[in-house]
Amino acid sequence: MGLLYIVMDGIEYQVPIEYPSLSRSISFLEGKNAGIMQSGLETLDTIGTKIGYSLHIPAQHRNQADYDAFFEAISRPNREHYVVLPYGQSEIEFFCKVEGGSDKMLDPFLQYRRWGDLTVTFTPLSPQRTP
Repeated sequence: MGLLYIVMDGIEYQVPIEYPSLSRSISFLEGKNAGIMQSGLETLDTIGTKIGYSLHIPAQHRNQADYDAFFEAISRPNREHYVVLPYGQSEIEFFCKVEGGSDKMLDPFLQYRRWGDLTVTFTPLSPQRTP
């Protein structure tokens, strides 16, 4: 299991992302001229490609303060963020919105409450690739 840290809005949060859980999704943004013609032929008007990400922070993270700070950042009503994530053999940086997320209380019987096992999804606000 490989690990990396989250960089969002210029802040590196010391909470590990599990490599096997980091996934990308592709969606195509179509323009107003896309659709099905009367002949049944589909016409495309692709404006660009959006590459979204879903990631998982494992239960065994060590930095509860950074975890709590990251959770506060992704759950605030202003859902727009600037993230840096792996892409190909380098990185991709883009503005995104938080689609949603969920986590679990791991151990309520310690001196402090420990949360983790977070999954969160980021969706780009604009296409990262255009024709």
